[in-house]
Amino acid sequence: MADIDNTDEPLVNESSALLGDSSTSSNAHPHDQHRTTWYWPWEPRYWTVIPVIFLAGLSSGPRGALFAPFVKQMFCERGIPKYFPVQEFQDYTGSVGGDQPGSDPRCDSAQYSAAIANFTGITASIAACLCIVTIRFWSALGDRIGRKRVMLIWGIGTALSQCCTLLVYYQNFSLYWLWIASIIEGATGAILSLLALIYAYAADVTTPSQRTVVFGRLIAGWYGGLGLGAAMGGIIAREYGLIAVFWVMPAIILTDLVYIMMIPESLTPAALAKKSSMPSLATSESQTTIVAVDDETQRLSYSHDATKLKQSRLDAFMKSLLPDQLPRSLGGKHSVLTLMTGCFLAMSATMGAAYQVEPYLMYRFKWPVTKLSALSTVQGLSRLFLLTVLLPVIRRLLPAASPSDLAKNITSELKIVIAALVMDVAMMLIYALSPMGEGFYVGVVLGSIGSMFNPAMRSIFSQCVAPELLGKTLGTLGTFESLAAVIAPTAFSVLYGATLQIHPATVFFISAGLLAAALTLVLAVAAVHRRSLRRDA
Repeated sequence: MADIDNTDEPLVNESSALLGDSSTSSNAHPHDQHRTTWYWPWEPRYWTVIPVIFLAGLSSGPRGALFAPFVKQMFCERGIPKYFPVQEFQDYTGSVGGDQPGSDPRCDSAQYSAAIANFTGITASIAACLCIVTIRFWSALGDRIGRKRVMLIWGIGTALSQCCTLLVYYQNFSLYWLWIASIIEGATGAILSLLALIYAYAADVTTPSQRTVVFGRLIAGWYGGLGLGAAMGGIIAREYGLIAVFWVMPAIILTDLVYIMMIPESLTPAALAKKSSMPSLATSESQTTIVAVDDETQRLSYSHDATKLKQSRLDAFMKSLLPDQLPRSLGGKHSVLTLMTGCFLAMSATMGAAYQVEPYLMYRFKWPVTKLSALSTVQGLSRLFLLTVLLPVIRRLLPAASPSDLAKNITSELKIVIAALVMDVAMMLIYALSPMGEGFYVGVVLGSIGSMFNPAMRSIFSQCVAPELLGKTLGTLGTFESLAAVIAPTAFSVLYGATLQIHPATVFFISAGLLAAALTLVLAVAAVHRRSLRRDA
């Protein structure tokens, strides 16, 4: 066995994880590249970051289920903030207590429901706005200094942002401090940055054929944390009051920070040194895509014969965002961009609708905090079950994955993406048409199949770009998703307020339409990819 202290020279080419035989890849001999420690005796594996994302979900779960009730409580106690679009009953101070804050019926009015939706939507959009500016920086920084260090930056920013809620409640700070919290969270990448980092971490230590199942297990850790966190939040709110939940959340993030400091780095010292000096892709198969690793600009280099290429400014801009695809992987010149556009539409639909579920259920069906927490728990745990139990079974039923045939692997992943989008459309239609709140339980269980979209799509991207650019590619995908997170919460909350007294479920019909558009794009890519396979055959 090779000496584990010999970490100065990589045993294999850095791009062999994607392009070479798995038997000779860096994943086959991780013990030759990483140094173990007494407090973490294992080499880096994908399961190393599952607790990271689980604890992040455990902290986010209560906030996802209970932030809207908290805003409602603050509005009923202090009135709707000045300069806010909806200010009906602004001077009213209601009595607050029990399981459902705001005992005065005016707090359950359509005006208050619209104001709550607007405030929570803008809060989410602020964080996403900062995230869209920073996520590619944090993801690319993870390629250069390691995934673990950038995860620590995310944790510190998240913990600080969550403490702002306590200042609003106890120190009588303005409710707009909740927006300050969103600025801090978005500036440090928010959850989208963490997701990009853990996917890149797992890709560093796995082969392409493993990644759909591996990525599914990672996102299952997130959903499991969300579900258990929501259940925990509901219990704590019932026993100790709503604000007690917001004390627990930063404590969980601090625990996560301690864990992150313990885990090993997935990138070897040799790999990190190589990434800072590598002038081009290392394999002969990928020499058609010459990429300059420039720490300042991160732009693709072009041929010296610029007069022959005649790249337009738009093409140059798109190339700065999206690396060229590897040969014999995903068919179609613009397929990566098309799929990312589909991700944008799907993210806009699901996130925009998600922020309206709690205000909608509180307004139309008068749901209390405990039922909102129970719904989030069912959603999280059903997605946990699907991604950890059913997704591996589904993947085995599809054609066997081959490390050397990326194009056929991607065909299987596209089928999973299509099935996931179909189920998401069905979920939104159930939300829109359900005559009772309990129908949402059916929707979240059916929609758990849609959770396959995220890992399958990232598995596709991990197989169609060079490994040196994986962090940047996932960061670009995060940028698309951040753009959706900027637009969708606010746009849907405005739409919700405008249609609340006409047809409250309009937002869910629109979400179904956007998901159908995303499905159309994916089907178009699948058709192009199928033609490419036939042509190559």
